[in-house]
Amino acid sequence: MKSLTLAGILALTATIGGASFSARVTSNPDDEAIRATIQHYFDGGYEMRKGFYPDANMWYVRDGALHQVPIKDLLSRVEANAERPQGDVTKSIVTIDRFGNAAVAKLELKRPSSLIYDYMSLLKIDGEWLIVNKIFDMEKTDKE
Repeated sequence: MKSLTLAGILALTATIGGASFSARVTSNPDDEAIRATIQHYFDGGYEMRKGFYPDANMWYVRDGALHQVPIKDLLSRVEANAERPQGDVTKSIVTIDRFGNAAVAKLELKRPSSLIYDYMSLLKIDGEWLIVNKIFDMEKTDKE
C-alpha cells in the first residue's frame, strides 16, 4: 500500500466535491496601508509627520508619573534632529491587530543601550490609516 504525502492529501481533498483549495496567503490592502503608515514612523525625520493624525498624543510613565506629549511637540523635536545620525537601531512590527477602521500595532525598537516597545493606535480616517495615539515604555540594557 502506498502512503500519501501531505501534498497528495491536500490535492485529493481539494478535488472532492468540486471544491477548490489554495494554500496561497493573500495580503489585505488595509494591512498593507497600516504597514506603510508605520514605515513613515520608522523612517523618522520629516517623514514621520505623514504617519500621525495632527492632534495625536504620546503617553508614557517616568518615575511613576504619567506624561502626555502632543505629537506636534514630538515631531518638532524629531525634525530638529533629523540630520543627526540615529545610530544602530533595529525596528520591527511585532503585531498588528485590526478590526474594521481601528487597529493597534506593537513595534519593537532595539538600540545598543535600550529596548523600546511602542503601541500605536491607528484609525482609518477618510480612507487613510493614521496613528492617533502612541504609548511606549523603554528598558535600558547593559550594552553601551
